[in-house]
Amino acid sequence: MEIKGYRYYEPKTCGFDFAGALERYLEHHPFHACAHNPTGVDPRQEQWKELAALVKSRRLFPFFDMAYQGFASGDTDRDAWALSLLYPGGTIYDEAKRVESQLKILIRPMYSNPPLNGARIAASILTQSELRSQGYANRIISMREQLVSNLKKEGSIHNWQHISDRLNVEKLIKEYSVYMTKDGRISVAGVTSGNVGYLAHAIHQVTK
Repeated sequence: MEIKGYRYYEPKTCGFDFAGALERYLEHHPFHACAHNPTGVDPRQEQWKELAALVKSRRLFPFFDMAYQGFASGDTDRDAWALSLLYPGGTIYDEAKRVESQLKILIRPMYSNPPLNGARIAASILTQSELRSQGYANRIISMREQLVSNLKKEGSIHNWQHISDRLNVEKLIKEYSVYMTKDGRISVAGVTSGNVGYLAHAIHQVTK
């Protein structure tokens, strides 16, 4: 199998490669509605409008990947904005019912009775206002903002708008015990108000 790349991330701006998307992306790849994996970079609304116009003019059939709805902005409606923009043009979402029986046959050997623990924990959190008010999505967004703020306090002159620059991963691990994947991806959910300052200091030291 031949693996091909496509233009999406623009390192110079730490943002979406809109020109690249217009050139090739539309023809070969599904859309990420929000919180693009792995870059975390999403098109702006005005860019989505242009992409939607191209989809219509080229008579394309777009597929959407929306695994992280609510974790990009903290607002599920806002994160589904691109999908709602293209939805009036027609969908085959209801076709899912047609393949449901076949999917049940496929998953039957995998499990018969899924454990209830996870569902019960989620139900407990979502049905208790004091737990819901903790705002997990908002906390992640807040940690991103605090990380940028602390990087600026450290004196970093880099553009940290999207917190998506590739870092000196090896140095971060060996000298600062900041662990991440080899390509520089880090779990923002693991950043807390207690360690965000240290993380900002470590990142600044390996990028200054």
